[in-house]
Amino acid sequence: DLLMVCSPGGHFAEARALVDGLDEVDYKFVLHLPPELPPELLNRVIVAPHAERDIRVLRQLTFAIRCIWRERPRVIVSTGALIAVTFGLAGKLFGAHFIYVESPTRVNTPSLAARLSYYLADEMYVRHRPLLKFFPKAKYCSGER
Repeated sequence: DLLMVCSPGGHFAEARALVDGLDEVDYKFVLHLPPELPPELLNRVIVAPHAERDIRVLRQLTFAIRCIWRERPRVIVSTGALIAVTFGLAGKLFGAHFIYVESPTRVNTPSLAARLSYYLADEMYVRHRPLLKFFPKAKYCSGER
């Protein structure tokens, strides 16, 4: 029902924090180059092909289309990086609701993934108010619980 799409490292840590407490929601993570995973996450991870800003993006997009067709998520949430764009685009093709959450490390200038995802996202969240000038329709959320 929910795909959490991100690259490994800090983006994955953010995604894990976002699903913390969603025990009643069926979710899976989609990431490339996955880190060593704890056993409780092994059945929740789909490994996508890695892409940089090159022709491999087409391979990742093809994978995203197949993955979304197979999983049929109603919602796709991404914490970044480039994988957000390919899955956001593929998700739009299947009518999924796409949410992009900009990295908390972005304080004054947005990431490339955010700049591209802004046009695909149904909802976008930023953690620092200066980013609202780049994304007028985004919602400010401090990220504190």
